[in-house]
Amino acid sequence: MVAEHHPRSVWILGGGYLGAALHEYWLREGVESRRFDMVADRADVVADVTRGDVMAAKAAELGEPDTVFLCMSTSGGDCDDYRRLYVRAVEVVNELFPGARRILCSSTSLYGILDGSWATEAHACEPLHGQGRVLLEAERLLRQSGGIVARLAPLYGPGRSVLLRRFLDGSGCVHGAGDRWLNYVHRDDAVAALALLAVSDCRHQCYNVADAVPMVKADVYGYLSELTGLDIPADDGCFSRRGGTNQRVSSALLMALGWQPLYPSFADGVPGVLESFGFEV
Repeated sequence: MVAEHHPRSVWILGGGYLGAALHEYWLREGVESRRFDMVADRADVVADVTRGDVMAAKAAELGEPDTVFLCMSTSGGDCDDYRRLYVRAVEVVNELFPGARRILCSSTSLYGILDGSWATEAHACEPLHGQGRVLLEAERLLRQSGGIVARLAPLYGPGRSVLLRRFLDGSGCVHGAGDRWLNYVHRDDAVAALALLAVSDCRHQCYNVADAVPMVKADVYGYLSELTGLDIPADDGCFSRRGGTNQRVSSALLMALGWQPLYPSFADGVPGVLESFGFEV
């Protein structure tokens, strides 16, 4: 693959779990990279990315970026929080850096599929909650101005996996018959996907970023039980914080660009994550 775009100055808006790893990737590649966040220990540049005057001043001070990743997170939050962060940050970036390659980290939960069918980028989005509808609005604003959307499945990786943590502490459960499909993407594969979107001749404006082999929840818990020797938690009627979606997400478009996940399924990646939790496999 011949690179279409050659990043020289990368701004990463949001210095959390994914933003930090993406920042380290670009530094290893010898690219000037800066993390923007309101939390000092997660930022090279402490700034409110939703304020146009602040970001314009930073651009005047640091020079304008040619690549911008929007990796912010509300850490929960209601619809107003989503609008203040995602929609406003997209508006600011569109206004200030229209010539930059702009990539928004969004979510596969927007498809809202409940019957276990496959989701491609052509599938109509029907978010199950208001926050999803606001995030979809942010996507539309970015795409209308020529930006790229990366719809990420839930992240896991070293030191992070909600499902794994709940399995280990006994607070998780197999909801219903355990036949709900789960899609994940390892943090390192997500970084590789975003890096690819930053340099490729992207012929689409939206790409799913999810592992290649979805698993049903019962199989995930069965595999974790085999690895750890722990019992599978009983069904206590728990409900997914992702809104109960039941879908298999296709990343075929991204793979056509050349992306190949190092961890094709959650089962491939979770042994290393277990070790990061201090559990010997």
